[in-house]
Amino acid sequence: MGVDILIEGVSYIEGGGASGKWWVDMSSVQIDQDIAAQQTTADFDVWIRGVYSGGTWSWPIKRPRAGQEVVFINASGQREFGGILQQPEEEERQEDTMVYHCKCSDFTQWFDRHLVNATYQSNTPMQTLINDLVSQYVNTPGNSRTFTTNNVQQFPQLPLPILQFVYLPPSQVLSQLAQMTGWGWYVDFYRDVNFYQTQYFTSPLTNNTLNADDLIEDPNIAADQVAEWVNLMINEDSSQLKNVVYITGIYVAQAQLYSQTFTADGSTDVFTLGYQPPNNVSNITVSVGGTQQQIALDQVAGYPGGPAAAQTAYVNFSNQTVRFGTPPPAGTQIVVDYYPMTQTVVAQSDPQSQAYMRSIDGTDGVYEYNRMDPSLSAELPALAQERAQITLNKYAMPIVQGQFTSFASGWRTGQHFNFQSQRRMQGDYNGSSFFVIRIQKKIIRATSDWLFQTTVNFSSIPFEV
Repeated sequence: MGVDILIEGVSYIEGGGASGKWWVDMSSVQIDQDIAAQQTTADFDVWIRGVYSGGTWSWPIKRPRAGQEVVFINASGQREFGGILQQPEEEERQEDTMVYHCKCSDFTQWFDRHLVNATYQSNTPMQTLINDLVSQYVNTPGNSRTFTTNNVQQFPQLPLPILQFVYLPPSQVLSQLAQMTGWGWYVDFYRDVNFYQTQYFTSPLTNNTLNADDLIEDPNIAADQVAEWVNLMINEDSSQLKNVVYITGIYVAQAQLYSQTFTADGSTDVFTLGYQPPNNVSNITVSVGGTQQQIALDQVAGYPGGPAAAQTAYVNFSNQTVRFGTPPPAGTQIVVDYYPMTQTVVAQSDPQSQAYMRSIDGTDGVYEYNRMDPSLSAELPALAQERAQITLNKYAMPIVQGQFTSFASGWRTGQHFNFQSQRRMQGDYNGSSFFVIRIQKKIIRATSDWLFQTTVNFSSIPFEV
């Protein structure tokens, strides 16, 4: 299979006939992936030369149109890019020749066509939640631009709270989930959702290792391996240090059961609790006149003014209310037992980082950071503790970033590789892992296969939190 650039499945790389010819200027092809901005872009120029005869213009191929699908195919039949043509700009070069400067985005626009308005119960598996989101709000009936979830990894069970998304784009929902869990996500060139641990994707480097001393150790090393990286630059940044992390604004269920009693007046059907109840309906009981009620989620299993099941209490966790379909009789005792959610602070620290910074900057080595994040509220503090630890993992030590040029194929953001050198940075980062956070590719040779020159930006942290 030869290399190709397809617009809606039609080859635009080169062709012609009686009505003219067309071609892609291969030197104009560029791809830019930035994991921090969650954005992939591609640029290329299409030239179209038509024929004028008998007062009529004929064109050998249709002009590129905004909103069409664009795919770059390499000699192996794999996609080097897949996305949406957003801004074709026409420039007249001659009276019969037009060049279309094509600017493309990734598939996010199609992914976000419908907004998510849904509530997910606490402890919903991440994989289940993402699969439901894509099937309900992305792959809607009548839509031929469907997406898959083949690379959504099975997520470790964390005590996720009840999650409510009110008219949010699906990509924003996934970004929130990534922020909560410390995982990464993106939609790839095949419209497949990737939700992954940060050290899941390996790089195209031999043995997934950038050995900055290889030419010193072996001057006869193969030339094709040398071409995996050149022009390596490394820098160190301590401006983002965080080695004591506080998670505030969260509510955690207390260990002691709390009982609250109301006396019905015969007309009131909604009772306000003194504290927010836990998000797990199994941890709240309601009795009316000594009769235990079934527990249901208000606004989910029922709505005010709508049908209501008998002997059922509808709990609204956000509003701290218990609602009944019919007001209990006057004088009836209503007893609600639950573990109250109270405001809590979770703190985590990194003593090793503090000791290191004391030896470097002469201070006490402590750099405190407060993350106020009510979305981490849960019955247990484990989710907040996980977020604090993720922050420490990324920011407790100075951030190392760098850049190099590679002529190897297969680079993607989200990949990781190992670094090996006793010389660079005087060996301080020998054995460290780095993450690819941005790539910029351009074609420098267009023969039977494309040879890309890729500028790779890497960091000791995979993305911002």
